[in-house]
Amino acid sequence: MPVPTSRSRNPQGAKWTVGERDRRLLESRRNTFGDRIDGYAECPVCCNGLEFELSCEGLLGSASMTDATWHKVEQAGRSWDVRGPNSRDLAAAAAAPDLDRARRVILSRCLRNGPDTVDDLIGRMSCRRPWRRD
Repeated sequence: MPVPTSRSRNPQGAKWTVGERDRRLLESRRNTFGDRIDGYAECPVCCNGLEFELSCEGLLGSASMTDATWHKVEQAGRSWDVRGPNSRDLAAAAAAPDLDRARRVILSRCLRNGPDTVDDLIGRMSCRRPWRRD
């Protein structure tokens, strides 16, 4: 299973969704190092640490295995076709001058056939996120 690296040119790999890319990387990790992943996280407030163990198989078992690129999403009588972002989408968003523009880039590339413009959708999404501070 070829996995693209920062130095390789794999046009097909750039088309994989982030989920597909991560699934392939996790399979490669499992095949190379075994199923177990030892982890450590530290609380940024109190600095207490937590050691934990993950299973590649468990993580892969919870991943979506659909081959479909575009999915129809319906909510409140509206529908859109959406797909997960791929590496090219993320690269385009990373080149955006600010977070708001990056959101617009991702949505404009990963959303189609909906009743709303990207601006309308972002406006409705921000109304539903009370923790947003901008």
